[in-house]
Amino acid sequence: MAYSEINAMRKAGHLEEALQQAEREYALTPNKYTAGALFWCLNDDAKRCEPNEAKAVVERMRTLLTEHEPNNEMMVKVLAIAEHMLLPEAQAEKQGWEIYHILRQISLDEVDMRKRRLFQYLKLELKKPSLLHSLFMSEALKMDKGSHKGDFLFMKFTEMWGFDSFRDEDWEQRTNKEGQLLPSVVERVICACVKEMHEENLTPGEGFCQLLNKAIERFPKNNHLPRYAAQILARKGHTQEAVDAYKQLIRKLPDKFYLWDDLAELTGEPDLHLGLLCAAVTSGANDEFLVNIRLRMADLLCNRQLYSHAQTELNLYQKAHEYKGWPLKRRFYNVATRIPRGTRPVDNRGLYAHFKSIADEFIYSGLPSAFMVKTWEKKDTFGNKAVVSWQLRHVDQSIWLKPRTFRLDYSTPNGTIFEVKAHNGRVVWIREAELKEDLPWLRHVTGMLKIKRPDNGKLYGFVNDVFVPGPLLYSRSEGSQATVLAIQNKDNTWAALTLE
Repeated sequence: MAYSEINAMRKAGHLEEALQQAEREYALTPNKYTAGALFWCLNDDAKRCEPNEAKAVVERMRTLLTEHEPNNEMMVKVLAIAEHMLLPEAQAEKQGWEIYHILRQISLDEVDMRKRRLFQYLKLELKKPSLLHSLFMSEALKMDKGSHKGDFLFMKFTEMWGFDSFRDEDWEQRTNKEGQLLPSVVERVICACVKEMHEENLTPGEGFCQLLNKAIERFPKNNHLPRYAAQILARKGHTQEAVDAYKQLIRKLPDKFYLWDDLAELTGEPDLHLGLLCAAVTSGANDEFLVNIRLRMADLLCNRQLYSHAQTELNLYQKAHEYKGWPLKRRFYNVATRIPRGTRPVDNRGLYAHFKSIADEFIYSGLPSAFMVKTWEKKDTFGNKAVVSWQLRHVDQSIWLKPRTFRLDYSTPNGTIFEVKAHNGRVVWIREAELKEDLPWLRHVTGMLKIKRPDNGKLYGFVNDVFVPGPLLYSRSEGSQATVLAIQNKDNTWAALTLE
């Protein structure tokens, strides 16, 4: 039988027949062709043999290669692989792959069976990092997502797997078909460990903390990672360090309700605690995310006998649950029974503003403030929504902000003065202020109004050396006395923001 026929028979899965035929052909005519056919059959046979049997098979492969094809590079490489597979660590790796393929066939519902396979693999103590090692971590992540609380301790597995056992590929973020950036394996592992930390009341060890710190440096745009670090500080009893960490995070991300909520859990001062919760519910998050915070607020407001305000929070809690089809928690009924029958809800916006100011002072007191003036506004359309943005000026620097973020009055005119605190180029705290005296770059100027009427019809004017744009001149007359709020431009000219 020709070499090609024996090879085709082997590749078709008929190894026993191909091996018998190759032995027969080689015995009749020992040359490089029949030796090659037998070599490849023996190579496949070695993969299925027990270690003791495989040793003799590989020895025959070496003899055939030495006698007939000593310079065949492909066969030399294959023999080296076959010889490597005889080593104990290679046999263990082979066993690891077998366990992996078995694990892949076990349903996620079969938690105990999958756990046995995972820990059976870990007992092999194979070289890491490796592709196989990372594949087992992927299976463990599936277990964490699919298992019930307490059925599979993911952090315990990861600790045994090794927090320093990630490949470079495990740190890579990938993009899906929709163009969305997906978290890396490392980020997913950290998230799963932190989730279990809360569910099982665990305290992560030093290995996990080192991994988290490395991930914070590697993924600066992942704002959840520094939050996890603050949570771990709190878990370890380093409360002040955790508070300072949350302050930094909130200054960077004041619209994240969960940061305010986390920080509220770390303070025992009643007004501040309530203020942080008020900041959370006014952060702009959807009501479905705020339900638990509102329930806690209702309880706290009952403690203060502010029953009408508490009823408002309970109503909002109930409305969100009914909209989502969620059942009401027992705590809802416990709080509801504390409120006197017939109590009517009230508008809580004033309460929010009062207590949030306490939280703002706590968060931003360490930041310097500066006077800024509203100089312009614009409307952008996103979908069917019009979003208003304001430009604020300080000296020759400007910052844009959305007034809805800070619950500012949309009708606020240009020229309004604000006291502002900014962090990393973003406004984090703002309130309307009164300018008691002129600033080097912002001043009141009083004088005679001079109106210019050029041929193009676009009016403008001056009060002393201050340029007055046409829209401010409506119903004004030439030569009348006027006071303007003037701002200095980069070229040292002055322009009016208001005309009084």
